[in-house]
Amino acid sequence: MSNLSKVYLSIASSALIFLGACSHSGPKADIAGNANPQEEITRFEQDMVTASANHADVLAPDDFSKAQKYLKEAKSDKKTAAKLEDVAYGRASLNRANNKAGANKQQIAQVLQARAAAIAAGAQRYPVESKTLEKLDKEIKSNSDDLAKELSADDQARLQREYLGLEVRSIQTTELNATRMRLAAARDGGAEKRAPNTLKTADVDLRNAENLVAQNAHSPAMYSAAVTQANKSSQFLVDVVNTANKNGKKTTEAVAIQLVQQNQKIGNLQSNLGATQNSLGVAENNLDSMGKTVSAQGQLLGFQQAIESSRQKFSKKEAEVYQQGDKLVIRLKTMQFPTGTANLPKASLDILAKVNEVVSTLPTSQIVVEGHTDSVGTAETNEKLSQARAESVAKYLETNGQSDKRIEAIGYGFKKPIASNKDKLGRAQNRRVDIVLTAATPQDAKPAQQ
Repeated sequence: MSNLSKVYLSIASSALIFLGACSHSGPKADIAGNANPQEEITRFEQDMVTASANHADVLAPDDFSKAQKYLKEAKSDKKTAAKLEDVAYGRASLNRANNKAGANKQQIAQVLQARAAAIAAGAQRYPVESKTLEKLDKEIKSNSDDLAKELSADDQARLQREYLGLEVRSIQTTELNATRMRLAAARDGGAEKRAPNTLKTADVDLRNAENLVAQNAHSPAMYSAAVTQANKSSQFLVDVVNTANKNGKKTTEAVAIQLVQQNQKIGNLQSNLGATQNSLGVAENNLDSMGKTVSAQGQLLGFQQAIESSRQKFSKKEAEVYQQGDKLVIRLKTMQFPTGTANLPKASLDILAKVNEVVSTLPTSQIVVEGHTDSVGTAETNEKLSQARAESVAKYLETNGQSDKRIEAIGYGFKKPIASNKDKLGRAQNRRVDIVLTAATPQDAKPAQQ
């Protein structure tokens, strides 16, 4: 080998050593070499959540991102020493992020209070609102090196107003998302031609509710009646459009309204009759049993028909939809939670909106959200993580119009795999969220108050 070749080889080797050293640079936090790596990772992850709640992700974005990277690497490392080293570097980055955030926090305290209010109102849960939150956060992140210099008093006042406006819009979406979805479905069903007057009334009620929420965002008692009215109007619109379409093109809006009102009267009479029979202690068991059986069969038939319609809403890549007896299972394939967290990913909000639409149209007595993981990590950690993820999805449904339904969240960890955990593809299939809907029967109806 020539001397020149040796020189090139030496330079190349030095470069490789330098690049390898750069993957872990800077100070490390003190962590005992005999520490339990999984416990250290869990504590580190919890501290990351706390730091995010204290706005470190926007006030010190570079160091916070480094801490996230080290946390992700620690989880994927196979060796104990490597895990602990990543946690040590990650904790040092998190400490820097917390220190910088603490120094920056007082400079824009009012802006951050408005940001926290927007997040608490659900801005991260909805597609449109989450994009606005991301845009506002980006402005703080880009100026985080010197907030006092870069963000003038006017800039801070504007950001505060925009975060507060985002809070209001998030509350509106939480309260009225189901109403908006019904109006959209009614329009898709031809409401502008089949029921224009009913559509106009529903639109007016929705706008009224939105305005009252905007004016009284922190006083639900001031807008709850308007929200209820908007929900009723939107449901009445859906019923009128469905009735008009079901009975043919010659059915006018007036006729459809009359049919819906007649059905409502019949339903009220049946409810009153049932309450009267209960109060009088009527015990016609055989007749009652026969009536309940017929009614239950009718509801199950309607449930099965709704299942066929629900399947068409999801692509094969998004979800599997299938029936198990009197249950509908929606197996979500595209949730893609960030590693080790239960925060709903932005990419999943569209498919959750579809799930919410399906849940709104099906006669269900119970909703169970099941969280499942692969077998990487301890059973305790996976069970807690799957429970937290199931609760996140359940909370989304609860705050998007399903609060009147019985919703339960269960984390199974890796107890119920649907594929082998020995390969990457199988583990990916096992990391899932299943939503199980149980068909309602007459016995599920709430008894009338005595």
